[in-house]
Amino acid sequence: MRRNNASHRLPDLLFGIAVSVLGLTLLFAWLDPLPALVRRADLKRLATEEYSAVFFSMISPGSFQEEDFSYYLALPTLKAAYRFPDLEKICFYFESGVPDTRELSHVFLGLDLLRISKACGYDHRKITQTVEEDLIPFITARPDTFFRILLSYPSLESWCGLPPDETDKILDACRVLLPLLFAQPNVTVFSPGSEEWLIANPGNYQKDDLCQPEVSRQILLLTLVGGNGRYLLTPDNLEERLNRLEDLIRRKRDAAPLPDYSDLSLVFLGDSIIGNYTGSLSIPGVVGGLCRATVYNCGYGGMSAAQAEGGSLSFPLLVDSLTTGDVSALPQDKPVYSGFLELAGKSPGNLCFFINFGLNDYFNGAAVSSKEPYDLRTFIGALRLGITRLQTAYPHARIVLMTPNYTTYFSSGTETKSEVGGVLADYVGAELALAEELSVYCMNNYVDLGISEKNQAQLLADGCHLNEAGRFLLGTQIVEKLKAVFPR
Repeated sequence: MRRNNASHRLPDLLFGIAVSVLGLTLLFAWLDPLPALVRRADLKRLATEEYSAVFFSMISPGSFQEEDFSYYLALPTLKAAYRFPDLEKICFYFESGVPDTRELSHVFLGLDLLRISKACGYDHRKITQTVEEDLIPFITARPDTFFRILLSYPSLESWCGLPPDETDKILDACRVLLPLLFAQPNVTVFSPGSEEWLIANPGNYQKDDLCQPEVSRQILLLTLVGGNGRYLLTPDNLEERLNRLEDLIRRKRDAAPLPDYSDLSLVFLGDSIIGNYTGSLSIPGVVGGLCRATVYNCGYGGMSAAQAEGGSLSFPLLVDSLTTGDVSALPQDKPVYSGFLELAGKSPGNLCFFINFGLNDYFNGAAVSSKEPYDLRTFIGALRLGITRLQTAYPHARIVLMTPNYTTYFSSGTETKSEVGGVLADYVGAELALAEELSVYCMNNYVDLGISEKNQAQLLADGCHLNEAGRFLLGTQIVEKLKAVFPR
């Protein structure tokens, strides 16, 4: 009796599918020890969900949030949860999971050049072969897709942990690998890995290659999302960036270790210069990351030292909240509020206050001073009142008064903003004199930060507030000041 052909072929078809599934399962098990569930979930999403961009990364994918791509770029993006160990597996994952009918406007790639070059034994021929055989065909097959590549950014500590000859080999490998990417017309490469503010602050990293969440988001905004050129890597600036990284590594290896100030409690009181950022990206965060001190960020954006009309927040009011433990008068919708809750009414040992006011006092046209020494409606009167209250409440604490930094606002601070106000330099000079009068330490940020009209774009975010590099610069100068305040 003749068998039905369809029924005869069905077992063979089922057997073939089973073998294929088993083969893929075994292959992925070989690819990486990550749980198969993660890979399976990625592949299911790639096959079934709607998206117009993907993000595959050799940098820890947990550093980045998928919704940030959609929110900031208005671009539905699928982020693979799998961390890729090499270029070959990125391409295989893409070919296996993304349907042929899927049109992608963007592919975001996080590439770890250290891992790639090390896997090739730092052999330039093998590196070229790997890129040309695995990555370049992947890119050239999609000429209408934009490839945005983010290069890894290991911490300076991890760089210095490598033998010097291995560091040289990695950097030489970059000189071979990157021109291959530059040659592709649909590729844009970003690298923040030579930025001192990023790699030299241990507080930015959870591990050597995994940044804090707020740092990862900032990197994303400055590179893949912003793409404004600040961290764009090109044939013209490649050598300068690599030389800068080499210089950072050399200086770190040659420098004496920073003192361990883990026994210090540092309280930062001020306006948005202090309070606009929290975590390791803030000025207090930079200081804590560099010297391991416990830091309290108690800065409020928009605040003046002087009491303005309408009973606004002022420096003496902040001091009262700290010394009495009554924080009811403070706005509770700011991140720094938790710092006050933690610190108010307490007196930790080895306490030091850093006080940073002046820009808003100048902008608001507050009087610099008056005949009444404790007139809280004036800049110096409010500072004098607040500092003397701190000295009474915390007699063993050290106090560092910081002048306002340079600003481009109002003709670089040369305009007066009221009949009773002065130019910015007047507030700076009066503050320096007050520090001497009250026998407190002082930092002249107006002069010593070195910000001027010529370089302000590199250190200021908007002509007033310090950017990442500016905040790191001030943080390092504060650590240097601690050496004088707490000599070890």
